[in-house]
Amino acid sequence: MQKNISETSQQLRQPLIFFTGPFPPPVHGMAVATGLLAAALGERFHVRRFNIAARRLTGLKILDIPARMLRALWTLASFAWLSFRRRPEVVVIALSVGYAKVFDLACIAIGLLASRPIYITHHSFVVFNRVAPDRLIKIALPLLRRCKHITLCGRMKLELISAWNIEDANVAVLSNAALVRIPATNLEAGSPSIQSVRCGAYHLGFIANLCAEKGLWTFLDTVDRLQAIGHTVVATIAGPVEPADALLEKELKQRLHAMKNVSWLGAVHGRERTHFYQELDLLVFPTVYPNESEPLVILEALAHGVPVVTTPRGCIASSLADGNAVRAFPEASFVDDAVAAIDADLQAIKPQSEREALAKQHYHQLQEIGDKQLKMLIESMFCLQKKHSSRH
Repeated sequence: MQKNISETSQQLRQPLIFFTGPFPPPVHGMAVATGLLAAALGERFHVRRFNIAARRLTGLKILDIPARMLRALWTLASFAWLSFRRRPEVVVIALSVGYAKVFDLACIAIGLLASRPIYITHHSFVVFNRVAPDRLIKIALPLLRRCKHITLCGRMKLELISAWNIEDANVAVLSNAALVRIPATNLEAGSPSIQSVRCGAYHLGFIANLCAEKGLWTFLDTVDRLQAIGHTVVATIAGPVEPADALLEKELKQRLHAMKNVSWLGAVHGRERTHFYQELDLLVFPTVYPNESEPLVILEALAHGVPVVTTPRGCIASSLADGNAVRAFPEASFVDDAVAAIDADLQAIKPQSEREALAKQHYHQLQEIGDKQLKMLIESMFCLQKKHSSRH
């Protein structure tokens, strides 16, 4: 009990941050990244979360939609009431790209009305689309220009500044590499080397919330091609299929039945997720997802010493790909390019331990950059909080 009292008093002494956005469950990239950032800020601030995750509340779509709307309105009302009553030092809002951005923009308006400093975190390039700009975003631009912004990479920062006419000083970069940590759980079994492939198998992996846009079928095409040219390849797919997407699940099972040495684990978390990565020689992630930015699965793979072949979507080409640990191939020719690269790797008889070392080294470099970015962000929040407090 004494411990709880001391923790509460410590929280009261810490500057208060309101953080709105989706938090797991359900588990998807933006929700996980939002949760990780909230946890990182929680080491220096007292973070109050306002969760707008689109959870299944009843199991029936006809009831879920109004239930979610009522839940969002209640969350918005709580945010508005507490913004004026508790007066947080800083408000952080994870900007959505779907209908949830109506909630986000309402929170921005309320925060500005309450004279609170606001940071907006961005997880997609879609909102910067100047060819077909979002009407709601266009209307809200005067409000958005009064906020600070957090992007995932330099390319995203430049596109934001150009599309929304935001001042450079108001845009920070914070890579997800600052938030992903190497798991403490380690397995005793070591990684196989490519030298043993000829008497064993080369293990490819794919992990995502399964859909065509994440590259599921392209991954299977890559595996099929490698097996067809004589390589001993096994493949593991990890990730759930949306319950509503029964057609995709049926097609996936049919495809797996027709292929050799390909398995599907379903959703993996915790130790199972660690085990998945540590069994791999290579992660193949041929995403064409429109909202792709800086995939956490690439960073997780590198943290486990697993090299990656992927596409140049979002921030991948500019901030993650290095040509060794992470290789990005064009979407249109991905299967041809990936197969050629993997075939060359296998022919080179290069120890997997070297590739594992390169992957971990690249991860640590990305993490070092991310840590500096996070430190600068936290310092800027403290400075803004002190500046704001002196005015009131």
